[in-house]
Amino acid sequence: EYANCMRILFTGVSSFTGTWFARELAAAGNELICPLRSSPDSYEGLRKARIKLLPSACKIIPNAPFGSASFISLLGEGIELLCHHGAEMTNYRSQNFDAQAALRNNTLCLSEVLANLQKSGCHGVVLTGTVFESDEGVGTVPLRAFSPYGLSKALTSQVFRFYCERAGMPLGKFVIPNPFGPFE
Repeated sequence: EYANCMRILFTGVSSFTGTWFARELAAAGNELICPLRSSPDSYEGLRKARIKLLPSACKIIPNAPFGSASFISLLGEGIELLCHHGAEMTNYRSQNFDAQAALRNNTLCLSEVLANLQKSGCHGVVLTGTVFESDEGVGTVPLRAFSPYGLSKALTSQVFRFYCERAGMPLGKFVIPNPFGPFE
Protein backbone atom coordinates (compact mmCIF):
# COMPACT_ATOMS: atom_id res chain seq x y z
CA GLU A 1 0.00 0.00 0.00
CA TYR A 2 2.87 2.40 0.77
CA ALA A 3 5.53 3.30 -1.75
CA ASN A 4 9.22 2.94 -1.06
CA CYS A 5 11.24 5.82 0.28
CA MET A 6 9.09 6.44 3.31
CA ARG A 7 10.28 8.12 6.48
CA ILE A 8 9.63 5.52 9.18
CA LEU A 9 9.92 5.92 12.93
CA PHE A 10 10.94 2.43 14.03
CA THR A 11 11.08 1.38 17.70
CA GLY A 12 12.73 -1.80 18.95
CA VAL A 13 15.63 -1.78 16.50
CA SER A 14 18.03 -3.40 19.00
CA SER A 15 15.91 -6.55 19.25
CA PHE A 16 16.57 -9.64 17.15
CA THR A 17 13.62 -9.18 14.80
CA GLY A 18 13.87 -5.39 14.94
CA THR A 19 17.37 -5.44 13.51
CA TRP A 20 16.32 -7.61 10.57
CA PHE A 21 13.14 -5.59 9.91
CA ALA A 22 15.16 -2.36 9.92
CA ARG A 23 17.77 -3.76 7.56
CA GLU A 24 15.09 -4.93 5.09
CA LEU A 25 13.14 -1.66 5.27
CA ALA A 26 16.35 0.29 4.65
CA ALA A 27 17.33 -2.01 1.76
CA ALA A 28 13.92 -1.24 0.19
CA GLY A 29 14.84 2.44 0.11
CA ASN A 30 13.19 3.71 3.27
CA GLU A 31 14.70 6.17 5.73
CA LEU A 32 14.45 4.92 9.31
CA ILE A 33 14.59 6.96 12.48
CA CYS A 34 15.33 4.51 15.29
CA PRO A 35 14.94 5.76 18.85
CA LEU A 36 16.70 3.79 21.59
CA ARG A 37 15.72 3.72 25.27
CA SER A 38 19.25 4.65 26.29
CA SER A 39 22.67 5.38 24.82
CA PRO A 40 24.06 2.86 22.28
CA ASP A 41 27.14 2.58 24.52
CA SER A 42 24.98 1.24 27.36
CA TYR A 43 23.94 -1.82 25.34
CA GLU A 44 25.94 -5.00 25.80
CA GLY A 45 26.35 -8.37 24.12
CA LEU A 46 23.99 -9.23 21.28
CA ARG A 47 22.04 -5.97 21.49
CA LYS A 48 25.24 -3.98 20.99
CA ALA A 49 26.27 -6.26 18.09
CA ARG A 50 22.85 -5.89 16.46
CA ILE A 51 23.00 -2.09 16.63
CA LYS A 52 26.37 -2.19 14.88
CA LEU A 53 24.76 -4.17 12.02
CA LEU A 54 22.36 -1.39 11.15
CA PRO A 55 22.88 0.36 7.81
CA SER A 56 23.45 4.09 7.40
CA ALA A 57 19.77 4.52 6.41
CA CYS A 58 18.97 3.98 10.11
CA LYS A 59 19.36 7.18 12.09
CA ILE A 60 19.90 6.09 15.70
CA ILE A 61 18.45 8.43 18.32
CA PRO A 62 19.76 7.71 21.83
CA ASN A 63 17.78 8.20 25.05
CA ALA A 64 14.34 8.44 23.45
CA PRO A 65 12.06 5.77 24.95
CA PHE A 66 8.52 5.56 23.55
CA GLY A 67 6.30 8.40 24.77
CA SER A 68 9.10 10.41 26.38
CA ALA A 69 9.62 14.10 25.58
CA SER A 70 12.66 13.21 23.46
CA PHE A 71 10.57 10.64 21.54
CA ILE A 72 7.72 13.09 20.98
CA SER A 73 10.19 15.67 19.65
CA LEU A 74 10.96 13.24 16.78
CA LEU A 75 7.35 13.29 15.59
CA GLY A 76 7.62 16.66 13.89
CA GLU A 77 10.18 15.34 11.41
CA GLY A 78 7.70 14.33 8.67
CA ILE A 79 7.21 10.77 9.89
CA GLU A 80 5.08 8.85 7.38
CA LEU A 81 4.75 5.59 9.32
CA LEU A 82 5.26 4.51 12.92
CA CYS A 83 6.42 0.92 13.31
CA HIS A 84 6.12 0.21 17.03
CA HIS A 85 8.12 -2.94 17.51
CA GLY A 86 9.69 -1.93 20.81
CA ALA A 87 8.18 -3.46 23.93
CA GLU A 88 9.19 -3.92 27.53
CA MET A 89 10.78 -7.38 27.73
CA THR A 90 12.95 -7.42 30.86
CA ASN A 91 12.51 -10.92 32.34
CA TYR A 92 9.80 -11.65 29.77
CA ARG A 93 10.06 -15.41 30.40
CA SER A 94 9.35 -15.04 34.11
CA GLN A 95 5.92 -15.60 35.60
CA ASN A 96 6.77 -12.50 37.69
CA PHE A 97 7.02 -10.27 34.61
CA ASP A 98 5.22 -7.00 35.40
CA ALA A 99 2.56 -6.82 32.66
CA GLN A 100 1.09 -3.58 33.99
CA ALA A 101 4.44 -1.77 33.99
CA ALA A 102 5.14 -3.12 30.49
CA LEU A 103 1.77 -1.85 29.25
CA ARG A 104 2.50 1.57 30.74
CA ASN A 105 5.93 1.72 29.03
CA ASN A 106 4.61 0.36 25.71
CA THR A 107 1.82 2.96 25.49
CA LEU A 108 3.23 5.98 27.34
CA CYS A 109 1.57 9.21 26.16
CA LEU A 110 -0.03 7.37 23.23
CA SER A 111 -2.72 10.01 22.63
CA GLU A 112 -0.06 12.72 22.39
CA VAL A 113 2.10 10.52 20.14
CA LEU A 114 -0.81 9.93 17.75
CA ALA A 115 -1.84 13.60 17.71
CA ASN A 116 1.71 14.63 16.79
CA LEU A 117 1.95 11.91 14.14
CA GLN A 118 -1.25 13.19 12.55
CA LYS A 119 0.15 16.74 12.47
CA SER A 120 3.27 15.47 10.68
CA GLY A 121 1.16 13.74 8.00
CA CYS A 122 1.71 10.18 9.19
CA HIS A 123 -0.15 7.53 7.15
CA GLY A 124 -0.58 4.99 9.95
CA VAL A 125 0.84 2.75 12.63
CA VAL A 126 2.14 -0.81 12.44
CA LEU A 127 2.29 -2.66 15.75
CA THR A 128 4.05 -5.97 16.20
CA GLY A 129 2.54 -8.73 18.28
CA THR A 130 3.46 -12.22 19.39
CA VAL A 131 1.86 -15.65 19.34
CA PHE A 132 2.20 -15.58 23.14
CA GLU A 133 -0.57 -12.97 23.48
CA SER A 134 -4.27 -13.76 23.69
CA ASP A 135 -6.24 -14.15 20.45
CA GLU A 136 -3.10 -14.87 18.39
CA GLY A 137 -1.56 -18.11 17.22
CA VAL A 138 -3.37 -21.45 17.21
CA GLY A 139 -4.76 -23.65 19.94
CA THR A 140 -7.85 -24.28 21.96
CA VAL A 141 -10.36 -21.43 21.87
CA PRO A 142 -10.41 -19.15 23.73
CA LEU A 143 -6.79 -18.32 22.96
CA ARG A 144 -5.48 -17.01 26.26
CA ALA A 145 -2.20 -15.22 26.90
CA PHE A 146 0.63 -17.71 27.41
CA SER A 147 2.43 -15.63 30.03
CA PRO A 148 2.40 -12.21 31.73
CA TYR A 149 4.55 -10.99 28.80
CA GLY A 150 1.89 -12.24 26.38
CA LEU A 151 -0.73 -10.46 28.48
CA SER A 152 1.25 -7.20 28.23
CA LYS A 153 1.42 -7.52 24.44
CA ALA A 154 -2.33 -8.24 24.19
CA LEU A 155 -3.17 -5.26 26.38
CA THR A 156 -0.78 -3.07 24.38
CA SER A 157 -2.56 -4.12 21.19
CA GLN A 158 -5.97 -3.33 22.67
CA VAL A 159 -4.84 0.12 23.86
CA PHE A 160 -3.34 0.91 20.45
CA ARG A 161 -6.49 -0.26 18.69
CA PHE A 162 -8.69 1.92 20.92
CA TYR A 163 -6.60 5.10 20.57
CA CYS A 164 -5.86 4.66 16.86
CA GLU A 165 -9.58 4.21 16.13
CA ARG A 166 -10.38 7.23 18.26
CA ALA A 167 -7.78 9.32 16.38
CA GLY A 168 -8.77 7.98 12.95
CA MET A 169 -5.24 6.62 12.49
CA PRO A 170 -4.99 3.37 10.48
CA LEU A 171 -3.45 0.53 12.51
CA GLY A 172 -1.89 -2.62 11.11
CA LYS A 173 -0.55 -5.52 13.13
CA PHE A 174 2.24 -7.93 12.33
CA VAL A 175 2.33 -11.03 14.54
CA ILE A 176 5.75 -12.60 15.02
CA PRO A 177 6.12 -16.27 15.92
CA ASN A 178 9.09 -17.33 18.03
CA PRO A 179 12.01 -16.37 15.75
CA PHE A 180 15.62 -17.37 16.15
CA GLY A 181 18.76 -17.18 14.09
CA PRO A 182 22.02 -15.23 13.84
CA PHE A 183 22.40 -12.56 16.53
CA GLU A 184 19.76 -14.13 18.79
